[in-house]
Amino acid sequence: MHLRYILAALLLASACQRAPEKAAYAPSTEANFGRACQEQGTAQAVCACTWQKISASVASEEFAAFERLPAGERANHALQAQIARYARDCQRYPATP
Repeated sequence: MHLRYILAALLLASACQRAPEKAAYAPSTEANFGRACQEQGTAQAVCACTWQKISASVASEEFAAFERLPAGERANHALQAQIARYARDCQRYPATP
């Protein structure tokens, strides 16, 4: 009988634990992305939409590691293709980031 109470307590404790939260992006990272995006001739609204998609789906640590790569490696990286897809989606549907 005591075993049931212990198991119930363990299940309750594990159910109440929250998943670890993603580390937030630094405001400077968003500003740098927006500036670099617009310098390539992309509209501000498309850059903002693209950033929203990045910040919602890419961990800040992963994005920081990607940004540290040499330009040649970044160009062929899977994250570059993902960001390009986000930008294309935002160009097609700018009102729905």
